[in-house]
Amino acid sequence: MSESRGVQVEDASCGHLRLNSFTAHAYLNRYGFDDGDRILPEEKLFCRQEATRLADMLRGCLTDWEPCVIATGHNPYYVSFKNNATGEFSSFFDMGERERRKIDKVLDRLDYTKNVAPSTVVGEIAMTQAVTFDDVWKMFQETDRKFQETDRKFQETDRKFQETDRKFQETDREIKENARGIKETWLQMKETDRKFQETDRKFQETDRKLQEMFQETDREIKENAREAKKIWQQMKETDIKIKEVSTQIGNLGGKWGKFVEWLISPACEVLFAQRGIPVHQVSRQVKAKLPGGRQIEIDVFVVNTDAVVLVEVKSTLTVGYVREHLARLAEFKEFFPVYADKRVIGAVAGIVIDEDADRFAINKGLFVIEQTGDALRMANDATFVPRVW
Repeated sequence: MSESRGVQVEDASCGHLRLNSFTAHAYLNRYGFDDGDRILPEEKLFCRQEATRLADMLRGCLTDWEPCVIATGHNPYYVSFKNNATGEFSSFFDMGERERRKIDKVLDRLDYTKNVAPSTVVGEIAMTQAVTFDDVWKMFQETDRKFQETDRKFQETDRKFQETDRKFQETDREIKENARGIKETWLQMKETDRKFQETDRKFQETDRKLQEMFQETDREIKENAREAKKIWQQMKETDIKIKEVSTQIGNLGGKWGKFVEWLISPACEVLFAQRGIPVHQVSRQVKAKLPGGRQIEIDVFVVNTDAVVLVEVKSTLTVGYVREHLARLAEFKEFFPVYADKRVIGAVAGIVIDEDADRFAINKGLFVIEQTGDALRMANDATFVPRVW
């Protein structure tokens, strides 16, 4: 007979194995046996089967816990409890008082010290003389194979859980990246809205200034009308101007360009004379056509003996308008060969000038006429030298 802690193995020839000195509690206390190296191979198989039987008998006594048989390198087999909600494992002594009392009720029925009939003792296997030790050994091998298969399935399940967790993490990362992209888009839209509001404010300010200019113009017209009564010639000229202004104001209806031209053209004579370019004639809306449907239109046309100035007038001057005027200057002499021997100079003017439009025009060699308060002035500095076409 060989003896180990808590297990007695009788003569194998009789085919009878029996638990001897420990109760069913031994499968729960301190994770089962203390020293795995003192358990023989045939005893390990026996202990696993008995632990499995004990787990089966405990199954159902706890609602939220599932009894499981677990093996480690230090202990052969023992009963642990898996929480159905969290999947975590707990030993008997780590569980709550209520759960331990339920388990104790089952264990008390299995305890040898209670002298329970052998048929109810978990640790007992009684075999008839007809069953050989080889039969028991094969049964243990089959049980061990099933445990290995179960362990393989647990490992596969754990692998799938890890893969699922990886996919969840990847999805969470993509969601966070999308959230960052949405936030950046929202910030850009908010900035665009701010710029639109700023542009609207500028338009309102421009409209206010134009209204003030209209009022001032009307006041000047009335003043000129009173003075025209003194001199007949002045009265005729003033009357013409009044009718011209009245007609332009009446037809304004959103056509700011013509009105701005009317404001700019009288100032050109003084502004260009200050830059050493005497003005002999100022014309507006000068047009010409060429075969093939080509045509050109000059808003304000300034002429003297040796030079002409082409002035492009816009209520709001942009870089795009400056580029168009540069193209117009390049083909001017093709439309007007009569001025082939004169210097061609370019200028742009606007009541509102977009950011960078004035700097772009000056860098291209153009004069820039801008509004400052109630007056007009050249934005170019005193050292500026215009480009000649």
